[in-house]
Amino acid sequence: MVKVRIATSDDRFDIIRLLNNFHMAGEFDFPFDSAWTSMHISNCIASKNGIIFVAHEDDEMVGVISGVCLASAFRPEQTCMEQYIWIEPKSRGNLHKLLVHALETWAKTHNCVTAQMSSQEKMRPNLVSRLFRMMGYYPIETVHSKSLV
Repeated sequence: MVKVRIATSDDRFDIIRLLNNFHMAGEFDFPFDSAWTSMHISNCIASKNGIIFVAHEDDEMVGVISGVCLASAFRPEQTCMEQYIWIEPKSRGNLHKLLVHALETWAKTHNCVTAQMSSQEKMRPNLVSRLFRMMGYYPIETVHSKSLV
């Protein structure tokens, strides 16, 4: 049985483990920084405009999603921006729907009128895009990154 709930500070080390797995799978061009990630998690949990949901399966944390509510640059409304979503490979299936639904429900209670999801270029973006489209999302932009150091 899978359970999704709001993360607490007690979840920090399990979330770090999941995000390290996410980082390795994404082949990012920068090292994983567990101290920074721990601080991010603490700040997000303490923030009124941020949230982290975790998913447990048989008492093991197997998924995580984080989002923040931000004012839109183009209209006087709030948008919920997903920061990351990760599900351990052995637990994939419909778990993404539960995590995204939890984030959307929370976003509505924070007066968000839209939600935005993203996918990583090296993590099967076509599949992820198809999953998001099946949930009513549509592509709106492509983001490009460049190291400045």
